[in-house]
Amino acid sequence: MILLLIMVSPPCKTKPDFKILKAESRSFAGGTVWSTSGITYHIELEALKTIKSIEFKAVWIGKRKFEKLTTNVDNEDFQTGRINKGQKLRISFTHSVNNNPNISDEEFEEFNDGKYADCPVEYSGKGMIFYIVKEKEKYIEIEKIERLEPLLRP
Repeated sequence: MILLLIMVSPPCKTKPDFKILKAESRSFAGGTVWSTSGITYHIELEALKTIKSIEFKAVWIGKRKFEKLTTNVDNEDFQTGRINKGQKLRISFTHSVNNNPNISDEEFEEFNDGKYADCPVEYSGKGMIFYIVKEKEKYIEIEKIERLEPLLRP
């Protein structure tokens, strides 16, 4: 009888931890010879529940994996820790292109981010956010990314 109930009962669905409020990208160019160009990404999330301990590990955009993330909660730097229900979180990262022949690609790659890497879970949107809660890997799919006007520095 118990086995029958388990087989018939609907699967449990966990409530998501976050809602994506917006995801944006902006191309930039330095405006001088050999300056860096690239794309900056900003993703804003809202916590749908209190999480005692969380760590954001990476974001995939297409086939690129970004691990050098800047995270802010309520405009304060945040690396790991507690997030309360309703708090806003902002994740930022940049993919740059080396335009300077005086800097080797190896030197540039030391501080650049956005290397090609497959995401461990499939997704159909524009990207995926990877984070850890209670030693459990979790993902949030980014459905769309709004492209803002390019920033061209003089």
